[in-house]
Amino acid sequence: MARDLEIRDFEPRDLRDVLALNVQATDPNADPIESARTRPELLNIPEHFQGDGAFLTGFVDDELVAMGSVRPESGLSYRVDFLRVAMSQQRRGYGRALMAALEGRAAMLGAHSIVLDTTAEQVAGQRLFAAIGYRESGRFTVQHEGSVGDREIVRFRKDLEAPDAIKVELEDWQWEMLDACRVAHLATIAKDGRPHLVPVVYAVVDEGIAIAIDEKPKATTRLARLRNIERDPRATLLFDRYDEDWSQLAWLRIDGDAEVLDRGDEYPDALIALRERYPQYDEMALEDLPLIIVVPVRVVGWQAVAGE
Repeated sequence: MARDLEIRDFEPRDLRDVLALNVQATDPNADPIESARTRPELLNIPEHFQGDGAFLTGFVDDELVAMGSVRPESGLSYRVDFLRVAMSQQRRGYGRALMAALEGRAAMLGAHSIVLDTTAEQVAGQRLFAAIGYRESGRFTVQHEGSVGDREIVRFRKDLEAPDAIKVELEDWQWEMLDACRVAHLATIAKDGRPHLVPVVYAVVDEGIAIAIDEKPKATTRLARLRNIERDPRATLLFDRYDEDWSQLAWLRIDGDAEVLDRGDEYPDALIALRERYPQYDEMALEDLPLIIVVPVRVVGWQAVAGE
């Protein structure tokens, strides 16, 4: 039971204990200050976490036994990090209680979803996240400084509320443009930080905009756009209308959070919408292929006005 866990906002006087708890689970012999230099935000928690995020600490009888942070990731998605429970205090529900507090704080700050990463070796953590409603959204490898070989990272995601229709307000002409355009351009962020741009076809669905990975000839179905989204969910869709009569020009940009579903049949309504717009999909096994969902968080657009 975690009923005796007192959750507080971080206070500077607790910094030494926070730094010690940060290394306890991974390397109890490490120097806390030196370890923090690889994540320097821990050395100035008020600046890095307590503006548009939070850093929460959990105490039992005035002893720090748990901690965790939450701050914006992109758009309306927030990231949980530095989730730690003292080795001697594990399996008592403190991790679950702290996660509930972090989710509550993120929701108060306007978050619609939470993302977090753990290592493939942390099986107990993965079980906890699955038990409290998170689902795996991707895996990737990283090379940590000072470690031997790559480490496999498992990414989890949880929606904090049932999604509505597109969460941003569109003007009538913008809705008309979404319906009329047949092709958009999807931008994701490559591993080296450069934009990766590809043309896509799409359909508007309840969660946002659905983009299929189809059966047209490709070297692999694990395309760069999918790998990019699994590393960084920020994405942009650009729609444009060109005409030799420049009074008809218009463009629409939708910034959002993207998610990759491993199989299209996880969202059958999206496949129906895509096939209604593009009959070519009737002969393709989209159910077996990945599906991208972009949840809009911001819309920017322009259209020419005749006579101006």
